[in-house]
Amino acid sequence: EVVVKVKLPRFTAVAVPLPYVVDLNDAGDVLGGTNYSPDSFSTVVWIPSAGFEVLGCKGLTTDCSASYHPKAMNSNRTVIGRIQRWASVGQVSVSAFAWQVGDDRAHEYANEPITLIDINDAGQMIGTYNVNGQNEWLQSSFVMSSDGTRISLGGFGGNGSFASAINN
Repeated sequence: EVVVKVKLPRFTAVAVPLPYVVDLNDAGDVLGGTNYSPDSFSTVVWIPSAGFEVLGCKGLTTDCSASYHPKAMNSNRTVIGRIQRWASVGQVSVSAFAWQVGDDRAHEYANEPITLIDINDAGQMIGTYNVNGQNEWLQSSFVMSSDGTRISLGGFGGNGSFASAINN
C-alpha cells in the first residue's frame, strides 16, 4: 500500500472592490472597471497598498468610457487593450492602446487595425491584425517588442492565426 501526502497551497481570499475584473498581475494589482454612475464606466487598476488608479485616457482620440476595452496588465503596471469606434451602423474600426499606470496619457496605435491580447513583464505584447484591413474574419498573430517592432507569427500552414497568451 502506497500513501501519498499532498500539501495544498494556502490562499488568502481578498475582497476586490471592483464589479468587473479583467486581469491580475504577479504583484497582486487588479485590472478592471467600475461604474461611478449608471451612465459612466471607468477602467481602473486597484493596487492593494495604494487604492485606485483611473485610466489616463487624455491622450486618446476617442471617448474612453464608451469604447475602451482593457485586455491585460503586466507586473510593471502596463495596461494594454482595444479601442472600438463605431463609424455607422455595422461599421467598426479598431486600434490598440498601451497605458502605464500613473501616466496622464495612454499611447494609441492609431490607424492600425490591430488588437493587443497579452503583455509580459519584459513589455513584449502579442496581438492580432486584420489581414485584409478592417475584415476581422481573417486574422494573423504577431509579437511586438516594447519599442514597437513586430514579428508576424504567420498562419501556421493556414490562412490565419490567433495568439492568446505570452509568458515571461
